[in-house]
Amino acid sequence: MTQDNNKITQQSDIFLTGEKGSKSWYSYIKTITRLEESVNNLKTISATKSDIKESELRTQEAITKSAKETDRKITEAVERIDKKNKEASEKRLSHYKWIVGIILSLCTIAAILYQKI
Repeated sequence: MTQDNNKITQQSDIFLTGEKGSKSWYSYIKTITRLEESVNNLKTISATKSDIKESELRTQEAITKSAKETDRKITEAVERIDKKNKEASEKRLSHYKWIVGIILSLCTIAAILYQKI
């Protein structure tokens, strides 16, 4: 407020109207807020050398663990396949033995009957 020739006039309050010069106070606050957000973002994004080394170690451990797990699964799968192949081979072998046994029995019966004729 100012008093000019016994007249009281109200001056604009820069905090209420937000005007001083060519920019409003609100734009300054927005700029400060953006700067604070940028700084906070940089703090969360920036990493030290030790952070990078720790990240690399964690990544390497994860890769090693994954490789071991994959190797174990492959080994188990190969063992299951070998076991199934062995079982199938044994079944085939017993089937062939059964067929050969029948053929030998038929040949023996035929030889016995041939001698009687």
